[in-house]
Amino acid sequence: MITQVVPPPTERILLPACEQYSRLLAHYYPQDEPNAVSLEGFINARILMEALRRAGRDITGEVIRALESIKEHYVGIGVVINGPP
Repeated sequence: MITQVVPPPTERILLPACEQYSRLLAHYYPQDEPNAVSLEGFINARILMEALRRAGRDITGEVIRALESIKEHYVGIGVVINGPP
């Protein structure tokens, strides 16, 4: 039995992030097969990139505030990402 917190990486047509993940994986790591673990890392990296973009050049305490400010952010997996209430 397993639990999974990300969609299957094969959902390339319905979910843009899965398509982008699969395309980039095939380009940079052609020997690797798409899997849920690396897809989860890809999604986490996209969320961190959004926080860094929002934080601007001063990334000390701004990163935490930027992460917490993420509301209604779509990363392409069929759900919207929201920071704490």
